[in-house]
Amino acid sequence: MKKFFCLLMLMVLIGLGYYYWTTTQPIYSLNKVITSVVNKDWTSFQKYVDVDGVGKKFVDQMINGKFQTGAKQEQITMFSEAISSFAIPQIKDQIRNQIESTDDSKNMPFLLDIDVKTTKIVSVRQVEKQGKIAIVILNLQSDNVGDFPLKIKMRDKDGYWQVSEILNLEELLLKAAKTKEQKMILRQARYKLQMKDSAGNEYNVYIFSNDERSTNKSSWFPGHHRVFEGEYSAAISQTGNDLVTVQAVKLFSNFKEETMRGTFDLDDETKKNSAYVVSSTFEGQPDILVVSQRQAATTGWLKAFMIDDGVLYPIAFGSSKMAASNTPLRCVAPMLFHSSAFSNARSETEDFRGVFYYAWKLNPSIRTFDKVDQRFVSYKQPKLDW
Repeated sequence: MKKFFCLLMLMVLIGLGYYYWTTTQPIYSLNKVITSVVNKDWTSFQKYVDVDGVGKKFVDQMINGKFQTGAKQEQITMFSEAISSFAIPQIKDQIRNQIESTDDSKNMPFLLDIDVKTTKIVSVRQVEKQGKIAIVILNLQSDNVGDFPLKIKMRDKDGYWQVSEILNLEELLLKAAKTKEQKMILRQARYKLQMKDSAGNEYNVYIFSNDERSTNKSSWFPGHHRVFEGEYSAAISQTGNDLVTVQAVKLFSNFKEETMRGTFDLDDETKKNSAYVVSSTFEGQPDILVVSQRQAATTGWLKAFMIDDGVLYPIAFGSSKMAASNTPLRCVAPMLFHSSAFSNARSETEDFRGVFYYAWKLNPSIRTFDKVDQRFVSYKQPKLDW
């Protein structure tokens, strides 16, 4: 009986020792941080996070990032102190309001676009303790950001550990912002198209706008058509890769200059005011993205684009950035394309009322369409079998 009692006491002491050891480790404190946010416990959050210290480091990182032009360190420090005096209380109030909010969707303080309710520690990559300082690198995962590393500096507070600095904060903020931008693009995309480059690599192309609105102000749009206007951009992602990259190209032209503002007619079966892809079935020939715009009931233009080395580039039509067209661009042979445009031009001596037919040879290496044939058929003649 005495032997059993001694064994029982030994097991209790081992259990208490293990409990003390686990509850005084950095990882335990980090789990308490996440729990405090989920439970809306501001007091517990302040215990395990040095809010003032982390806020000060955040301000310092942002300011140092703005002064990469050789400013003296003492000037940067003075500016940082001045900004911190009023910025940190605001940051602290924002974090407290965020934690104590009744909104069920919780984002991680200082990492405002990371959903803490779905955040979990996938693995502990590194815990390096040096006296009362610990550097912890965690592999985290959340539903709205995905996998990301979190590098934290912690201090031993005699019984528990407290977060004193997020060492890769700026990197995480950029990742969260990028993820938010990508979700916005996918949500607001007016078109999602598939294209291949010359090597056969497949891409998704998204055409989106931040200020899109419904319109039908032009008389050449049928009244029942769904027409939208806005400043549109293009973004692409390679198939199988979630990274969506906004492209620098301007999709439209008003004859005087290239522009981002244009219209799309979602019910345009003639492809005179839309975005579409001319797919290639020929080896080494890229797919062509076409953006067309009406200029009147019977006239319009189109611009063409191709993907080269993961970037969307415009294709010139000879020396012009666009081509007059009233019919869709068509591929009729390897690297050979046809288009046509109506004309109402006439003078006292000449009558050009009819249709111009164009043949274009694609040169993908320099991203141009070279005109190789042009024919005119008047309204009085039969249409050309082109």
